[in-house]
Amino acid sequence: ALESAPESALIHNNLGYIYLHLKKYDEAETALLKATRINPDIIDPLYNLAECYRQQNKLQQGASCLQFALKIIPDHLPSIICLGRIHLSLKKYESAEELFRLALSAYEDDPEALHYLSRAQFALGQYSEAENNLNKLLSLSESPEVYTNLGNVYMATGRFEIATDAYQNAIDLKSDSSGLYFNLGLSLHEQQRFDDAVEPLE
Repeated sequence: ALESAPESALIHNNLGYIYLHLKKYDEAETALLKATRINPDIIDPLYNLAECYRQQNKLQQGASCLQFALKIIPDHLPSIICLGRIHLSLKKYESAEELFRLALSAYEDDPEALHYLSRAQFALGQYSEAENNLNKLLSLSESPEVYTNLGNVYMATGRFEIATDAYQNAIDLKSDSSGLYFNLGLSLHEQQRFDDAVEPLE
């Protein structure tokens, strides 16, 4: 396809997307950069390039790509969420929260936006807001990540008994995570249930 249409931005974008999912980041970056040079006015190569940079922890480069992308389509949900995730990684929690709220204003109850909004709120100490959004996520679908994050909220607010329940629910859904057992043991320790805490911590 590249031989028959060497200047096709779509083909280079699709090739970069495949390399990205194969975690062949150098090849992905080369293909996606070529796509953006061929046609700088389409959003997909910019978004995919930003995701390529984010996965390599090249956060400033990723943010720059997304700023261009959002000039093309200001309410492009994947770009807003990706930029918010970059801000989370940079510990820019307030701006991350604003971005996830922006996403939800355009796409109400989007699960990914709710998930990352709750993480930003937790980091900002907005435990009640984070808890509300996590419970909203649970009403949409159960997942070990949501139960784990709820457990973290309960731990941060001194509600150790229901933190134990949340961590146990996470383990029931994903029993192979050592981190979950550590969290469970810690919640039991905080309740001075030392005998019960031994097994998950071993």
